[in-house]
Amino acid sequence: MLLYRITEFGNVAVLSLLGLLLAIWLQRRAGRRAALAWSVSLLACTATIAASKLYFLGCPLSHLGLRSPSGHAGFSAFVYGGVILCVAQDPLPWRRRLLSSLGCAWIVAIAWSRYVMHVHTPIEILSGLAIGGVFLLLFVRHAGPLPHRRFPFATAVFLVVVCTLAFWRFGWRPNLEHLLHFIGRHYIRENGLCPGG
Repeated sequence: MLLYRITEFGNVAVLSLLGLLLAIWLQRRAGRRAALAWSVSLLACTATIAASKLYFLGCPLSHLGLRSPSGHAGFSAFVYGGVILCVAQDPLPWRRRLLSSLGCAWIVAIAWSRYVMHVHTPIEILSGLAIGGVFLLLFVRHAGPLPHRRFPFATAVFLVVVCTLAFWRFGWRPNLEHLLHFIGRHYIRENGLCPGG
């Protein structure tokens, strides 16, 4: 199923690898400040998504359809959004516009796949996108000027595709949702840590 293949590109393992590669590129091309800003923002985004999942899995807002903010949408918005920011510095306007548009469409496709596959509700997808977007803005604020150089877009796409295919081939799909659900249920809900609980 095409949507299932698309959604796998929002897997935390795939995006962690891409995030690491982007940090290395930023270190080489933009300097320590940009690489540090990216790395800290990535870790903070990861922690915030995990914490929000943990909380809402223990204390779901069922009337709003909010049980688990979408990690796929949030990580995609942040990591692919970071790639778009780097691509947007390309000296050639046509390449800048084309690759930026493709990147934005790709983020939307991954987020949409989570809804069509009935994995997340619209509010869970939007909340995930919002988390990723906030930390992307924090990266922009603290990174300093990004290099006006051609980003190795084709190489990045190749590595992400190879990585994702390898995960499909060996059936390795990291998923912490069950662990977070267990912790949320046993340590948040049962200890009365939910509002009104």
